[in-house]
Amino acid sequence: GGVREGSSSKKLDHNAKEKVRRMKLNETFLALRSLLPDSRRAKKRWSGPYIIDRALDYVPQLQAEIEKLTLEKSNMLSVLGKKQQLVVGSSDVRDANKDKKTLTVSMNEVKSGEVIVQICEQNNKVGILSTLIEKLEGQGIHVLGASSQRACENRSCFHLHVQMGESPVEADYVAVLHKKIISWLS
Repeated sequence: GGVREGSSSKKLDHNAKEKVRRMKLNETFLALRSLLPDSRRAKKRWSGPYIIDRALDYVPQLQAEIEKLTLEKSNMLSVLGKKQQLVVGSSDVRDANKDKKTLTVSMNEVKSGEVIVQICEQNNKVGILSTLIEKLEGQGIHVLGASSQRACENRSCFHLHVQMGESPVEADYVAVLHKKIISWLS
């Protein structure tokens, strides 16, 4: 009797562990399915292999989209830099204030980790916006939006909506970012 009870106990233990393993596997498939397009509109339940097939089709599409967007961003930064060079090149070289540069940088925290940066600069520096975006992204700061406007003949304004990177933000991150931006533009 004791041998049967031991093997029966092992079998029950094995079955319980297998049930937990299958439940975890199903949860993982459901999580993966939720990341796929059209998963919410599907009327039928998707099998595990079908979910894997859809993911294998979808990941290369995402990779191609990332490459396309990265190329577009690079082209936009290049065009932006060229446009800024044209604007600076067309300004009056005989301007009496040519050597004097006035820079104003203001920061407004939208919410924790998210800041609007406003920069007004006199005597346009070539490629200031594209350079600033590259510097910010080099620091792991995400640029959510950017715009530039020529306020008058020798003054330009730039607006950036930035989000701090993945790491937790420091208490004085706005002041630290302000100092970095000023040092980059000086």
